[in-house]
Order: sequence, then structure tokens, then C-alpha cells
Amino acid sequence: MENLDNSTLILFLQLENLFGEFSPNAGPISLMLFALSADGKRAAKKNYAGLKKDGTINIMGFSAKRSDSCSITRKAQKTLFDILLKEADIEKARDAVRQFRQQFKDKTIPLADIAVPRGIDKPLDQYTAQARNHSALRGLEYSTKNFNILSGTGSKPRYLYVKRKRNTSGLPKTDVVTVEDIKDIPQKFWDDFEVDYNRQMNLTLRGKVE
Repeated sequence: MENLDNSTLILFLQLENLFGEFSPNAGPISLMLFALSADGKRAAKKNYAGLKKDGTINIMGFSAKRSDSCSITRKAQKTLFDILLKEADIEKARDAVRQFRQQFKDKTIPLADIAVPRGIDKPLDQYTAQARNHSALRGLEYSTKNFNILSGTGSKPRYLYVKRKRNTSGLPKTDVVTVEDIKDIPQKFWDDFEVDYNRQMNLTLRGKVE
């Protein structure tokens, strides 16, 4: 360790099994100290968050740094890392999770913050049948057919889980829609459908920070 720059010593917190309150089978927090070379090759885990000696947080592999994560997932993880690594306050972290959850329950969170991005690297008809069964691609196929919108190759539209509340518009049934801009979803769709907030919370929050 004497050959390493002290600024590269990072305290890592494994996010898995953090909230036993919400995950009954979860275990306790695991804190580990790793010595890293400048290129980080000594890191034993590809998913970690660490507090550097200069007070900054280094995040690797988690949704907080991934471009295919939605805004609420990134915000929630960054909030928890800040609390846990800088304050080491488990109860405050749990309270933060409760507050994020409550936004879903109250349905006050902007749809753009919970819609999940999915990169499209080729035309829909070039995906295999199995690939097209992914929620994002099913939603994109639905939106293309019913909203008269197109997402070209190289785009990154976002998908939302929905559920039907009535049937007045004549639009076919779906459990997901995928669009580049939430504003692309016509009002006639929202007349018959609503966001499935519980399912969206499971996708963007419960599976990411609890």
C-alpha cells in the first residue's frame, strides 16, 4: 500500500441488502476499505460507491452513473450515497427512501422523472421476437402504431407502465408505452389509461435502492 497515492484510498459501501425493513431477507450493511491504483483496477467489485479523502463520492456501476437509468433512480441513489458515506446515518437513509416512495404513492412525481430510457440501435422489425417482448420495445411498437410517432435508430425513448381505467377512445389495450417525450402521448390515451405507479416504483426505486 505504500506505493499508492493516499488520495486513491476509498471507503466503499455495498448497497446490496441495505434496507432490511423493505427487504425481509436482507442482511446488514457491509463496509469495506480498498486500496486502488490510479486506474482503479484493484477494485474487487464493479458496483461500488466510495467516499474519497477529498470529500467527493466516487460511484461506479450503479444506476446513479448509468445513462439507461431514469432521473428518480439516479437522484435516489445519489441521495443515499451522500447520507450513508458522509453522515453514516442509516435511519436518515431509510427516511429518504420513505420520502421517495411517498412521491409514487401520492402520484406527485413528474412522469419524465420515472420513465426509463432504453436505447434503440436498429429498426423494430430487425429485433428478434424474443427481444421485442421486452417492455420498452412492446411499448415502442404500441406507440408507433397508435400515436403516429417514430423513434429512429440511435434514439433513447423512455417507457412507462400503464393500466387501463376505462375504454372510450377505441385505443387497444396495453400495459406499457414508450416515447421519446412524454408530451408525445396524446390526451385521448390518458383519458383511458393511467400510470401504474406501483409497477413503475418496483422498476425504478424498489429494485434499485431497497
